[in-house]
Amino acid sequence: EGKVLDGLIREFSSELSGMLANGLPEGYDKDIAASSFSPDGVYGSFREALLYTFFTGTFCLYASAAWIARSLVARFGKRGVRPFRVAYFSVEPFFFFPLVIGMCGAIANRFSPSPVLSAVSWNLVLSSGFFFALQGMGILSVTLAWLRARKGVPMALLIVGIVVICLVGWVYLIGLLLVAGVVELFVPLRARMLNKDAVDPTPGSGGENQ
Repeated sequence: EGKVLDGLIREFSSELSGMLANGLPEGYDKDIAASSFSPDGVYGSFREALLYTFFTGTFCLYASAAWIARSLVARFGKRGVRPFRVAYFSVEPFFFFPLVIGMCGAIANRFSPSPVLSAVSWNLVLSSGFFFALQGMGILSVTLAWLRARKGVPMALLIVGIVVICLVGWVYLIGLLLVAGVVELFVPLRARMLNKDAVDPTPGSGGENQ
């Protein structure tokens, strides 16, 4: 089964390589295209993407099915189930450890390359990072609501700003969301925006920080 799957990936890579090379505009350096879109290069990139995202992709499929099921039950079911809202999502602190371990493994792979270490490390980083990025989306959602309510910023302007950021550098946006999710493990960002008079749950002296 593994050989059959590998053969399918190679066949797909060869066809995709030809499509990419033939779709290049006139005047493009064919030597660069040959090195960038060679069948072996496309095969290697596609194979690495599958290995690095295997666990993450499987979990995203499961999470999507769970979200759809919860939405249907909340809409049509008889039980009192609320639909999932990203604004209230908080990741379990436990996922901070596989994120750090995966990042350390990815860094170690730079000095001592290993296909197994690389695949395991990136699966840990992407899987645990998914939760923190989702929490970052919750922080972004609360921040947008806070800007509308407290600062009077028009929603249309906020949407345009997010669209521009996504077009210019969506990778950086995901990175910032992930960082915000990690930061909220130690600093209650949403709690501060929603209620400044509440006791600060940030760990500190006696747990009574204001």
